[in-house]
Amino acid sequence: NTLQFHPTPHKHTCFDKKTLLLVVIVPMDHPGVKLVRPLTVFGYDDAPHGHAEVSLHNIDLDASSLVLGEGRGFEIAQSR
Repeated sequence: NTLQFHPTPHKHTCFDKKTLLLVVIVPMDHPGVKLVRPLTVFGYDDAPHGHAEVSLHNIDLDASSLVLGEGRGFEIAQSR
């Protein structure tokens, strides 16, 4: 599975900037997921288990793919 961080679909600008991200889990075996290339982090190459550039096309997800809830992406990213 891959974790993807995306902006939330808020149409108003009065929201706290920390609530403008969401995180979804996308199965790597989905037909629209393509592993483009492995990436190094701080000079370390831990492929194939580390970070990677992933291309997503025509991905349909249901609410069960959302991690913790809409607008909690910043909280998730900071809780590592």
